[in-house]
Amino acid sequence: MTRILLLIAASSLTLTACQSATSRYMASSTEVKRAIVEYEITGLPYNDAADAISEATRRTVRRVNIQRNLGSADLPTAPGRIELVDPFAGTNMSGFAALAGAGALQMAHCPDARLVITATDDTWTPHGESAQYTNCLWEYEGGLRFATYSAYTEQRGMSMEQLVRQAAEPLLGDSQALIERSHAEILARLASQGAQVSEVSRRES
Repeated sequence: MTRILLLIAASSLTLTACQSATSRYMASSTEVKRAIVEYEITGLPYNDAADAISEATRRTVRRVNIQRNLGSADLPTAPGRIELVDPFAGTNMSGFAALAGAGALQMAHCPDARLVITATDDTWTPHGESAQYTNCLWEYEGGLRFATYSAYTEQRGMSMEQLVRQAAEPLLGDSQALIERSHAEILARLASQGAQVSEVSRRES
């Protein structure tokens, strides 16, 4: 069905593209939207919560890497938090990255988290869209703290593939909807295991 809709959109764009010899020089843009949401989890042991989050992420995202770390002998009194770091900071690559437009590149880091999941949905990468996720779970004296970071990248007007995707967007939606679906799946899976989940904070760009 998706392929058929894209073919329809491509057909509608072909005539327009051919009418302009300068269409390949259309202005292009790249936009990145980021969000960090933190939740408090109670009523569920750490291992069950970690399994629920891992399985829900696998069900909704194409490429997933799961890292389970050893817990400390003594639980910390306060939960950890996601930190956004510049991977090029302090390296010889920082200047080249800035020239390439990657100066604002940020990666999520989860210090002392027992569960760290990094995932990428590249379904629409050929059409200028991608979604990256980092899901982290901390165990501390007060319970469990779950934090999720998402970054949605969208490129516009750079190629015929992207123009086709943009034309089909009203019918197909975009990769940003996949982020929302992944979050909803995780929360639903935790609730089905008997957990009480409450949102602690939300930061969005």
